[in-house]
Amino acid sequence: MSPAETIRVYETIYFPAQKIHFARDKPRETAHLIFNNDSALTKFASSTHVLRICAAKNRYLFINQKVNEQFPTASAANMEPMKLASGEFHAGAHETIGTAAIFKLADGKRTLRLTGFETSNGPDVHVYLVAAADAKDSETVKNAGFVDLGSLKGNIGDQNYDVPANVDLAKYRAATIWCARFNVNFGTAPLMGESMQSMNR
Repeated sequence: MSPAETIRVYETIYFPAQKIHFARDKPRETAHLIFNNDSALTKFASSTHVLRICAAKNRYLFINQKVNEQFPTASAANMEPMKLASGEFHAGAHETIGTAAIFKLADGKRTLRLTGFETSNGPDVHVYLVAAADAKDSETVKNAGFVDLGSLKGNIGDQNYDVPANVDLAKYRAATIWCARFNVNFGTAPLMGESMQSMNR
């Protein structure tokens, strides 16, 4: 990430998370209890072991994960995948770019594929299909309703997500990158059917 993006991530996600952690878990009180009652633990807590553990914890809280999944293949012969809908990501709380497209595979299954994709990293980020034509803010996602396709595999790169057979694509018309930890819309791609796209060209 660029220095500006790193600062934005810390200001909008990391620092609020730390405030919640200190208010809810009261780590200072726990530390004082250890220091006041066990000299051996006090010595250990001041060692480099604890510093390494803390550093590792913070490192895994926000990970820049790059993925490069291939397009899924199906066993049925002589049948090309059919693109059902697609759209370009626009920024929400964070800069988000790339293309989202839903394909029907030769075996009848459907998949959401993200290509040329990049967004900010963050805690507990998921991929949603949202019951709206678009979602330019977080309230739209929460009010419209959504289907959770799973945790984001990486904040950079091409990736695939299974779309359940019972999901009505006429209703769920947007793909959103959602931070479930803080209820924030990172970015959304409005999904338009191929027939509608050809009319707009």
